[in-house]
Order: sequence, then structure tokens, then C-alpha cells
Amino acid sequence: MRIKTLLLALFALCLSSALLISADYQFNVMASKGDVQIFAKSSKSWAKLNTGAKIQANDKIKIGNNSYLGLVHKSGKTVELKQSGEFTTEQLALKTNTSKSSVAQKLGNYIVNQLNDTKSQSDYREGMETTGAVERSMDKMSADPANAAIELNSPRKICLKSNNVTLSWKEVPKAKSYKIFIRDRFDREIYSSEVKNTNVNLDANTLKLERDTFYFWHVVLSNDANVKSPDCTFSVLSNSQIDKITSDVAELKKELGDDTSALNKIVIGNYYEMNNLYEDANKFYKEASEANPEVSEYKDIYKRFLKRMNSSL
Repeated sequence: MRIKTLLLALFALCLSSALLISADYQFNVMASKGDVQIFAKSSKSWAKLNTGAKIQANDKIKIGNNSYLGLVHKSGKTVELKQSGEFTTEQLALKTNTSKSSVAQKLGNYIVNQLNDTKSQSDYREGMETTGAVERSMDKMSADPANAAIELNSPRKICLKSNNVTLSWKEVPKAKSYKIFIRDRFDREIYSSEVKNTNVNLDANTLKLERDTFYFWHVVLSNDANVKSPDCTFSVLSNSQIDKITSDVAELKKELGDDTSALNKIVIGNYYEMNNLYEDANKFYKEASEANPEVSEYKDIYKRFLKRMNSSL
């Protein structure tokens, strides 16, 4: 009985300590360049502040000349520091304008996970309830893209905001023509064509495609149906979904306060990626990597995005 009581007391102590640490946590370090140091409340001296570290309440930060620090607040909002000087955690928190943040907060922790690179892309998306995302309920797509005879230039799953549907693949040596097939979720063929090029441009209205519904497509060699691409899928968004995403991005930019900073471009790019809008995502990731070319973390995030894109082809 005494042992049981002791274990319960120990559990309560650990739980209260964990809650206290969680309450003190204020920022994750997204990127750090140059002379950036931290004076933690639990320490007695300044120490180098590394990417991925957490900043607690009452910590102090020191930025040297020609240095840079990118932070993600627990609210999901971001702070960029380029000016030299010392800052308290409270001063940094004021820079976030920590009013209610719905969209940004959902993305904040997932953004930080990209730097740690400890999860696969499937794990990274797991449990992410993306605002504005289309409901997806599809059977597992067949064919392993790594072993497919015809490689793709289009992502295996993509959402489109326009009626123009462009599907493309890589050329097979000596191939004279290809056959492309599009089927609905009930495996009914709604379009097929033989083409000599390695892409097709279609109009969603002409095909009478339902909006917010995924369609499957694949390509085979005209003279050998066994030489084929993996199954892929696309969806043309409805006006209501486009309006929802547009509204979410506007709200996200409002919450972030400045959509010109590299950090905030990454957050916005991440939102688009989560909604399978890869063209928009690529634009913001690329701009983030170019905004601060001397900060390697942003280049790494863009490279990882491109790698995820290639792995989905």
C-alpha cells in the first residue's frame, strides 16, 4: 500500500513538472545563423542557440552583428530577428501580437518538424486536420511508382483550382504513342485517348467532371499495355472550396502579420502543400529559400519539399 501511494505521488510530481515545462515553453528555433546565444533561466552563462531548440519563459536571447534568428511561437506565429542586441522572451512574445490564432497554430508544430527531419512525409501529415482540405476517401492506388515503367511529371495526388487539367509523364525511348485513361471512383472510364506527346491538356467542363471529387488516371504504351505508369489522382476544386482556401490564406496572412518574411512564406507554402496545391506551395517555399539565401535551413526545407514532390511522382 505504501509503495502504491509512493508511485502515485511520483506520477503526480512528474505530471506537474511536465505541465510546468509545457507552460513555460514559448518558442521553437526555426533557423539560426551567426552569433546567436541564449541565457537560459536554468543556466548561469550564455550558450550557443541551435536550430530546433526551445526557448522558455524568462530566457534571454543575444543576437550578434550580421546574425539571424527565426522563431516559431507556440501560437504558430513567427518572429525574425536581424538586428543585433539582447531580447527577453517577453519582448519576443510581444512581436508576435499573440491574439487568437486558428490557422497558424495548426501549422506551427508541423513546420518545426520539417527541420528535425525525424518523420517521413506520411508521418508528417498524419493527424493533420488541414483547414480547407477536401475530404478524401479513396481506395489505395495501385502500382509502385519506383518500379513503374512510365515515370510521371505530375504528382500522384493533386488538387487544381482551374478548369484546365494538365497531365504529363516522361518519355519512353522509342515509344511512338501512348494511351491515357481517366476513370472515376467507381472505376468507370470517362476519358481515353491515344497521343504522341507526353502530356494532355483537358478541360474539366468539357469532361463534365464533378468538383471536389478525385479521378484516377494512368498511361500505357499504345503497343504494350504492360508498360504503364502508376495510378494517379486529381481533383478540380469547387468555387466554394477555392473561396474557402482563399479565405484561409487571407486569415493566415493576417494572423502572421507579414507575408513577406521567409518564415511566413514557409508557413503559407506548408498550408498549400497540405491542401495538395503544389504549384502554390512551390512558389512560397522557393521565395522563402531566396529571401535569406545565407540561411541554410530555408534551403533545406525547400529541398525537402522538392524531394517529397519527386517521391510522389
